[in-house]
This record gives sequence, structure tokens and C-alpha cells, in this order.
Amino acid sequence: MKRKLLFVIACAVFVIAPASAFAGQIEGTIQGLNCAAKGIICPLDKKDPVIASESTFVVITEPNTYYLVPNIDRAVMAGHVAEHVKITGKINEKYKSIKADDLQVQKKGEWTTVWSLEMEKAWAAEMSRESLP
Repeated sequence: MKRKLLFVIACAVFVIAPASAFAGQIEGTIQGLNCAAKGIICPLDKKDPVIASESTFVVITEPNTYYLVPNIDRAVMAGHVAEHVKITGKINEKYKSIKADDLQVQKKGEWTTVWSLEMEKAWAAEMSRESLP
């Protein structure tokens, strides 16, 4: 009886674990999804007009590998195009995505948090407290 129970639990772990997200971190460069899907690097910098045509941005972690970041606004991602970033959150390998908890940008060897869920919640709370004239 005990062996059967252990077998059932082990099978459940192998079936459920691959489909679920796990906490982790990715590091790479923010680029446009259309460009990443074609295997090219663009936009090249923040002045590149390709930014306007990209509706979604991704983090390229290595050649031909990129992650979608569905919970960070497009404007935040576009603001850090071509920069080296680190994102911490829940990674879903099946869909190559990460639900971000925070976004850090590396400049001059230092990591700076430029977006986090906590920052977004604090801003939303502050905005809801302010009344319009």
C-alpha cells in the first residue's frame, strides 16, 4: 500500500512539475518580439524607429532563445531596449515566459531596479489616494 502511494505521488510530481512555473531569474537583452522571432537584433537602440512598430518586447537570453514578460508594460520594456537586464519571477519554460517580480538594468557594472511589482502597487495606491480637484 505504501509503495503504491509513493508511486502515485512520484507520478503526479513528474506530470505536474513540467507544466507549472517555478521561481527563477533570467538575464539578457530587451529586444522586439518580431525581430527576435526572425533571429535578428533590433531595435538597435532607443532612437531606432523599429520601436514604434513593435507591440511586444522580449528578453533574449542567448541566440534564438527569448522570454515573454507579459506583466511588464510595453512602455517600461521599450524604455530599456538593447540594455542588459535581469528579471526575477516565475518562469514558465513551456511557454518561454516569466511573470516578473522585478526588472533590473545593469549600468557601469551595477544593477538598478527600474520596475517591480511592489513599486507598481505603491504607485497605484498613491494614485488612488489622491483626489482630483
